[in-house]
Amino acid sequence: RSTVSGYLAPAAAGIAVLRLPQFAERAGAEVAEEIGELKKEAGGALGALVIDMRGNTGGWVEEAAAVADLLLSAGKIATVRSRRTPAKVYSASEQATDLKLPMVLLTDGGCRSSCELVAAALRDNGRALVVGAPTWGKGSVQGVFDASRGPWSVLLTIALYLGPTGRSLQARGVDPDVPVASLVQAQAGQRREADLSTHLTAEDLIASVPNPLLTSALTRCAQKARKPAAASGGKGGSR
Repeated sequence: RSTVSGYLAPAAAGIAVLRLPQFAERAGAEVAEEIGELKKEAGGALGALVIDMRGNTGGWVEEAAAVADLLLSAGKIATVRSRRTPAKVYSASEQATDLKLPMVLLTDGGCRSSCELVAAALRDNGRALVVGAPTWGKGSVQGVFDASRGPWSVLLTIALYLGPTGRSLQARGVDPDVPVASLVQAQAGQRREADLSTHLTAEDLIASVPNPLLTSALTRCAQKARKPAAASGGKGGSR
């Protein structure tokens, strides 16, 4: 079902907010359509885009790659690696529909699977700044196999996601460039993938690369933004 929605941020000219709670069928096409509608509403042009992926539990890998491709003009999106078949590499291609806007991703501990694939692709390619809290850390792919006899099925883990740098997301997830204290505190004590007794572990030692967008000027800006939130008791800090 369609889950894409958006609006123009009040009191912030030209800033569009896109809500993307999962990667359902046609998610890539619907993101492009929604951005088109927001451009019309803004008078023909947008200044920046905020993609709210908090609570996004994942969905179709192909649709997640399509969304990432819409936001990237070049670079590797992800690699899906399995034991029995050759690895499948998703790469961005330059298209007339590519969005060139400055971009921020909102994440939290509810972000899982293909949602984390998109977050890693945009962050590691220096395309978007990730703001919020660490994601869940589900870097695996499952397949459902129906039994030849009887009304039952088997759910098997069949592959792992690797980010653009080849770093596994399994039991790691994506850490925000700019942590939001209210979101981080709200997740304190909550379980993530790495806390599950049967979780798979990452098979590489590749460290997370710094986001080239996180300049000293942006760091200072984030620090200034935290002060009013702290003074008001943190109200609105996760919005």
